Amino acid sequence: MRSSSLSRRARRRLAFTIAFLLGAFVLQSAVASNGPSTSTKALGSSQGRLLVKFDRGVATNARARAITAAGGRATATIAGIDVNVVEAPTSDLTAVQSRLRKSAAVRFVEVDAPAMPFDTAPNDEWWPAQWSQPLVHAPRAWDFTTGAASTVVAVLDTGVDGTQPDLQGAFVPGWNTLANSPNTTDNDGHGTLAAGVAVARGNNSVGVASYCWGCTLMPVKVIDSGGAGSVSTVAAGITWATDHGARVISLSLGFTASSSTLLNAVRYAHDRNVVVVAAAGNYGTTALVYPAAYSEVLSVAGTTSTDQLYSWSSYGSWVKLAAPGCNYTTGRSAWYGNFCGTSSAAPALAGIAALAISYAPSATNTQIEQALETSSVPIGSGVQYGRVDAAKTIELLGGAPTGSAPANTSAPSIAGSVQVGQTLAGSAGSWSGSTPLAYAYHWQRCNSSGSGCAEIVGATVSSYVPGLADVDATLRLAVTTSNTYGSSTASSAVTVTVATAPAPPVAGTATVSFSGTLNKKQPSRAYPLKVGSGMANAALAFARSSSLSLTVQRADGMVVGSASGSSVLPLIASLSAGDYSYVVGGGTANASFTLTVTYTTP
Repeated sequence: MRSSSLSRRARRRLAFTIAFLLGAFVLQSAVASNGPSTSTKALGSSQGRLLVKFDRGVATNARARAITAAGGRATATIAGIDVNVVEAPTSDLTAVQSRLRKSAAVRFVEVDAPAMPFDTAPNDEWWPAQWSQPLVHAPRAWDFTTGAASTVVAVLDTGVDGTQPDLQGAFVPGWNTLANSPNTTDNDGHGTLAAGVAVARGNNSVGVASYCWGCTLMPVKVIDSGGAGSVSTVAAGITWATDHGARVISLSLGFTASSSTLLNAVRYAHDRNVVVVAAAGNYGTTALVYPAAYSEVLSVAGTTSTDQLYSWSSYGSWVKLAAPGCNYTTGRSAWYGNFCGTSSAAPALAGIAALAISYAPSATNTQIEQALETSSVPIGSGVQYGRVDAAKTIELLGGAPTGSAPANTSAPSIAGSVQVGQTLAGSAGSWSGSTPLAYAYHWQRCNSSGSGCAEIVGATVSSYVPGLADVDATLRLAVTTSNTYGSSTASSAVTVTVATAPAPPVAGTATVSFSGTLNKKQPSRAYPLKVGSGMANAALAFARSSSLSLTVQRADGMVVGSASGSSVLPLIASLSAGDYSYVVGGGTANASFTLTVTYTTP
């Protein structure tokens, strides 16, 4: 079939196909700041458990008071190791853990692993009204993954509103095949609705929770508000998204006639490990719609909250799967509301496919498709397989995780001179548990006897420089370590009291500290330093990155020393007198760090 621009009449027909045939939607208008009209449901009485180890010598009644004050309830003690089992409401478990962690009498507190996993409930404003995600057991799947940024979902539609609050942080560059430009502005609204179903950010107290809130969005504009578009623009969008890293392509559009060009584009994507999802249409008949009817595509019908096909949904043996046909989602200009149609079901399935890829990134597109089909819930003869089930898909791809939560094997420690102005370097200690492990640092200020510890606001990296507020106080470092299977917190011993003045520097040397952050726009930072001839000792302490690099360069750009690794990273260099730069880089986005250099003065 030859691709060409559509006539005015044909554009009207295509607009009808997109806006009504595949996206005949019901939009329940609401101002963004207003929540859904339904009332918030209580979470119920579900309880979680913590395991708490107190310091030796803490009396039983003192333990009970500390547990009660934190919002927990002691239910048992594990004999032999003297660990208290503490119950608390699941919704408050993290807060109770945090309160107990601040107690100077607590040696460690961790989540009781057998209580995991539990269905993840996001805190988004519209979540109480969202029936679609619970129906397909997405919250249970979220216990294992909420999506990976490396999983890119391309939404081929009318573009996406780049200012939508609930899509911030989700975008990678997209393309406009109509104008052959990077401008993917949504001047219709349909594309923003579809995008929000699949990848709106979740658990951010804003708007809605999508199916794959940690995944990345690639907007590809293939249709304009007036219905301008064609087989050629859609096919070009499919190949462009494939070539630029999409793992899932969502198509809330279609044609009533097949096209060799469109089929070739779909096969191009599928041959390159892309999962292609397309809406089955809103005809309410068995009439074929393309590209949904192609064998390489996951075609999707729309179902109700009781697993019945909506009367408007197309159906038949050529339709592989069903997904919720109404989903709360994002609109233009910070709008939120209900979006119905197979245009809504398609990004729902695409989001679940992306969730499965995030959980099993090495799986092929065919394996992901088979898992979605095999794990689906039968709903009758309306579709070939059934209604998609996110949790069962995850289970089929690997089942419940068999790893272990972090457990502390040696306590965190603090090194350095405990004096005002001197940098203290914290160590996370040693931990067992399935990798990768993530570390969060919390410096605490305690009284002179080492009790009454409270977290120091903003002191959340592995190093800390005491100030005047710390004089005559002691310090402690609490480290919370987490992985896919849980989290645990352990604390260092308290320091001696902080002295008023720093120790005098060694004659002929000076110490200087630099602090900063790294991000996508600033992946490295350089700090100039004039030194005299001699040894220069540097220590790079950092957080929110498993590894950073530190390089020393002469003024002419020659590298005279470098190191890379985990925090705290040392670098010792013998330098001739002159001008140098210390360059920090090589980490993940939003890494924060403190660089301390002791050098010979000029």
